[in-house]
Amino acid sequence: MAELLIIADDLTGAIEAGVQLSKQDIPAMVVIDSNIDLKPVLLNKRNTAIVVNTESRHLLPEEAATRISKVLLSVKGHGIKWFYKKTDSTMRGNIGAELEAFIYGTNQSVLPYIPAHPKLNRFTCDGFQFIGDILLHQTSFANDPHEPIESSFVPDILKKQSEIEIQLSDPTKIFPENSAIEETKIIVFNCKSESDLQSIGETILNNGFQNAIAGTAGFVEILPKLLPLSSFKINMDPIIGPVLFANGSLNIASQRQVEFAKNQGVVTITLSQSLVSTSDFKITSEYKQITKKIKAEYSSGRNIIISTTDSKNWESPVDSGKRNLQLFSKQTGKIISAIIDEIRVTILCVFGGDTLTGIMNELEDKYIEAKNEILPGVAITKININSGSIYLLSKPGGYGEKDVIMKIIKHTKYSGKC
Repeated sequence: MAELLIIADDLTGAIEAGVQLSKQDIPAMVVIDSNIDLKPVLLNKRNTAIVVNTESRHLLPEEAATRISKVLLSVKGHGIKWFYKKTDSTMRGNIGAELEAFIYGTNQSVLPYIPAHPKLNRFTCDGFQFIGDILLHQTSFANDPHEPIESSFVPDILKKQSEIEIQLSDPTKIFPENSAIEETKIIVFNCKSESDLQSIGETILNNGFQNAIAGTAGFVEILPKLLPLSSFKINMDPIIGPVLFANGSLNIASQRQVEFAKNQGVVTITLSQSLVSTSDFKITSEYKQITKKIKAEYSSGRNIIISTTDSKNWESPVDSGKRNLQLFSKQTGKIISAIIDEIRVTILCVFGGDTLTGIMNELEDKYIEAKNEILPGVAITKININSGSIYLLSKPGGYGEKDVIMKIIKHTKYSGKC
């Protein structure tokens, strides 16, 4: 029976959180749609943790908060002992509104919040969020097509959507002098390293605030050290390529990764704007030519990248000022899911949460079984499609160095647990 509930605002984030547990033999099942009945996964004795995707990152703040509240209400009476609100390490989404709904929905007076993810070079120093040594609002995330970042100061970001008191703390000290414990508040922890995460965990435990915590997937990895979660041996069959990559991310980082891999000789196919915009895409000559090429290359053991953007024009195939990004992701998902329905794919790797959601919405399977990580931020999961089960690899669009695709390919040449 489920003991831990994690709520994430997008699918790649939910998966990333789940694998932090499953790689430590804590079974985690990811639910791709928060509207479905959660009873089957809550009552399954093999599911220690349930990770629910609310798909609320791009909603209005009040709508996002409502989804959080509904999930918390739906699990009442099912024996959940601990709660975790997973947030994006680049502070995208309705974080203030969702944390407020979370703290009230779990009946907590104090919510520890850890925005940092040291393994991905995301740090919190004096309340400011950094990517490496650069302030968040000075990075490419300032130009995110969905949620442009305007500030790097975490309390200011939260206060845009919440009136709850925000307080900064260092890893080993949760309450500054003369602070009132009785007041409802969110404690934002500074964090510069993985050892800081350990110290934060000890501080939370010593103060008895482990029942409800918020933060990135980086801190989820610490939870088994704080909570007596039930564990079961998680086995994984050999994972051997080739890999079909699907890049629907508009983040510059993902597009540079595709360009680097292309220059290294990886077969790369770019979907045209007209194909992505066509509802009956299956009858087009472009789609037929693409599937024919993929079948030939994949059957020959070659890795293939399908991308919705061209590295020479970061915003193609659609004009960022006019497009409906959610419809774009949905249509991209339909095209990719149609391709894997025609071709016997064994490993699918998706860049970008919205594209992954678009793909999964076309499949009948509403659950994703968390397995492991190939690299920090690159999750391994298992899903069921018409032709059987396949391995699904996923990566948030903004993560990774330029050679991340080549590293993934290298890892999938070997068998066994990664």
